[in-house]
Amino acid sequence: MKKSRLPAMPGTYTVIIICIVMYAAGFILPFKGSESEKLILLGAFYKPFILAGEYWRLITAGFLHGSFIHIFFNIYAVMIIGRILEHRFGTWKYLLLMLGSNAGGYLFLLVMKGNTMAVGLSGALYGLMASYIITVIRLGGWQIPALRSSLIQLVLINACINFMPGIAYMVHIGGFISGALLTLALDSSEMYRSMRVHAAAAFLIVFLFGIWYGAKNSYIYEHERYLGTDLRILTAEKELGLGKYAENMAKKLDRVYGVQYLEYIIGG
Repeated sequence: MKKSRLPAMPGTYTVIIICIVMYAAGFILPFKGSESEKLILLGAFYKPFILAGEYWRLITAGFLHGSFIHIFFNIYAVMIIGRILEHRFGTWKYLLLMLGSNAGGYLFLLVMKGNTMAVGLSGALYGLMASYIITVIRLGGWQIPALRSSLIQLVLINACINFMPGIAYMVHIGGFISGALLTLALDSSEMYRSMRVHAAAAFLIVFLFGIWYGAKNSYIYEHERYLGTDLRILTAEKELGLGKYAENMAKKLDRVYGVQYLEYIIGG
């Protein structure tokens, strides 16, 4: 009897490898600051730095994790749902779905008031969950009682998680919405043919509006400015050979805060 082969998952494995490499980099990086500061240096979501122009953090934050438990459960979830969706969409569409959901989730956090630092693939995972639900419904799985019950439980459990302390629920909401829109835009079936362009346009509008609104409401109150953290990160960048970049970022951060402090110290 011929054994069935597992579907190839190059996209899923690539994401997992990057997460593991970035987690290991946290132990190797010669930086004496706190764990949170180390994550910011590696590319975590950190509102002032994003407002200063580092929008790439909307992507890189997803590959960073604060603990072994955090990365273990995220990788486990990616393995389970990635096997299904990468096989369904193909590697490139699947990666676009995952990274788009990840960025969309963190973008929702950006437009919120307050100075925040966050890491993890939760936005991407909620986007994949939205895609999985839509895919199951499209394929008629909703008519199967056991599958319908499992989907309802999945949604309820993840909805309850958002009420736990320390959870960036806006990342989950943004990831779910982004994942749903991208699924409708990327699905090549006839059922969603009329929705494809509208869903892609809706995602683009939401994303651009988020960037515009986040930049427009970029003021960070004085009690939420962590200038000591910023200074340690910029100093570490200088020590790593990124002096000019650190000086430029110091100028931009001073504009974000409305002060003249970081540029004077980093440039001196």
